Order: sequence, then structure tokens, then C-alpha cells
Amino acid sequence: MGRASRTTLVTTVGVVVSLAGLLLAGRLTGGALQRPGDPATAVTVGRTSPQLPLVRKVALSHPVDGVAVADDGGVWIVHHGRLSRVDPRTLWIDTFVDERRQVTAVAAGAGAVWASAGKELLRVDPRTAEVVARLAVPTGTAPVAASGVAAGVWAVCCGADRTLGRPRLTRIDPAGNRVVASIPLPGPADAVGAGLAGVWVRSPGGPIWEVDPTRNRLAAAVEVPGGLGATAGSVLVAGGMVLVTDPDNGAVHVVDADHDRLAEGGFDAAGQDVVTDERGIVWVHSDQRVVGLGPDHSRGRTLDEAAGAIRALAAGPDALWVGAPAGLFRVDFGALP
Repeated sequence: MGRASRTTLVTTVGVVVSLAGLLLAGRLTGGALQRPGDPATAVTVGRTSPQLPLVRKVALSHPVDGVAVADDGGVWIVHHGRLSRVDPRTLWIDTFVDERRQVTAVAAGAGAVWASAGKELLRVDPRTAEVVARLAVPTGTAPVAASGVAAGVWAVCCGADRTLGRPRLTRIDPAGNRVVASIPLPGPADAVGAGLAGVWVRSPGGPIWEVDPTRNRLAAAVEVPGGLGATAGSVLVAGGMVLVTDPDNGAVHVVDADHDRLAEGGFDAAGQDVVTDERGIVWVHSDQRVVGLGPDHSRGRTLDEAAGAIRALAAGPDALWVGAPAGLFRVDFGALP
């Protein structure tokens, strides 16, 4: 199935779990941010020392519920049911997508931006911000794009919202904007991840399903002791690593993809999203804190200005983008000790 070797998987997981141990042992520290005034434009939120790059906030009057970084570096956000593009340099919203339906989730990949809008999956041109294709694919959560053996855009339906249809996983060929496979699922699903280690689907309440992308059918089910919580999570497939978040239980599960079972370890994090950057660092969030786990050390920062629990996370080439009740934050990687 084109998976990474067991050695690669165990090495990757070992790094993540060992760094998580440092985090849980209390060796990770970070400075609180100062509260700014009411900005009219993108502003500096704070810094922990004069040498650290600034943490900046995009001026918004409502929460950010989804964020994605496109191939060209543009940042796309879901806020107040709308889809907008943020210029990563000026931190201004430079365009809104003209869409009559409420947008609930966003993802980027395969040269496009993909947005969930009711019973449709929208393909948006990242340069013009125009909707260039509408597919009759209901999904209330963010799709994911992958290459290699799992090539395509994958979208799941449905989690808590049963009005969107029966549970299924849809595979889309981005070259022709057409559905190439519709895979029935034995229960509700709220997240999908795809990559070198295959295709994996999270089901609220459990289990975690593996999908064979060469045959477009279910291959295995990984049981989670006690089950997964009902709150939607996410799935990250990066290299030989499969991580599945469980916000209700404050956990991130590590899947042994070679043996279709949970690996020993895992770590605590109560946020929905888990992402990785170009350096291979894994980022998670809990409440108002973002934490990165990498091969050298763990790092993190508390965003007091988030004004509540972080809602979304995305990694760009040089910064982490954080969606929160107070808006969108850009956190330069250098600002995370």
C-alpha cells in the first residue's frame, strides 16, 4: 500500500512520544502575551524578549473557525460563515469569496483551496478567489489532499449532522474535478487524513478506520480503548506517522499503521487540529496554548489574547497561523522558544 517501513514509523513515533514526555513533565515554558488595544489594522500582540520575532494579530471582529495555507503562501480563513484570503505579508484580508452558502471548513492542496459549504464541496482558485468548481459532495469538515498512492482529495461525511447524508468517504480527482470513488462507511465520520501511510478516517465514538487507496475500500478498524469522544477531531498522516486527535478526552492517539493498532504512547492535547510544518515539527493545541514537538526539542507558547480556546491551526513556511475567538494570529516560528 506504499506505506513507510516499520523502522521509519517507530523512529518518528519515538521522537514525538519522547518530546511529549518533556511536555508533560513540565519542562516546556512560554511567556504570556500582553493585551493590546483595539487595533484598526494588523498589530503587534507581544513578545517575550527583544530578540524574538513579533506575534501579530489580523484585525477581525469575530472568531476564526478554520484556517489553511495555500501552495502560494496565501492564508485562507473561515469566519462568520465566510471564506476569505489573508495576505501573509500585510496581514490584511485582501478578498472575500462570493458564496451564497455558509462555509464551514477549509483546506488547501493539489493547487487549489477546498471549502465545505452545505451539500457541496467548492474548489476555489487561490489566485482569483473564484469558485471554479462545485461538487455534490456533502462534508461538514475539512477535506485533505494527498499525492502518491493516496493521490486525490478526500472528504468524509458525516459526523453530527446526519442531514447531509449517509456516512461515506469520497475521493476526488483534482485534475478533472470529478468523483472517482464513494466508499460507504459503517458509522459516522468527522475527519480524514491521507499520505504515505495510507488513508485513515476518524469516527466519533471510535474506531479509526484504515482505507486501502489502491482498492478504494475499508481495510481495517483500529479500536480505541474507551472510544473516541463525540467532538470532532482531526487526522494527520505525515511520513510514516498517523496521529488522531480526541478533544473530548484531551488526547492525541498514535496509530501503528503497519499493524493496524494503537502504538504505545500518545500525548495530551485537548485541541481539534494536529498539523506539521515543512521541518517535520508536529503542532497541537490545548486551550490557549500551541505546542510543537520536533526532533531537537519541544516548544510552545500561550496566546492570552486568543480570548478563549484555540479553534484552528495551520502551518506555513515561516509561521504558525492560529484561529481563535479573538481572530487570527500569526506566530513566527522564531517566537516559540
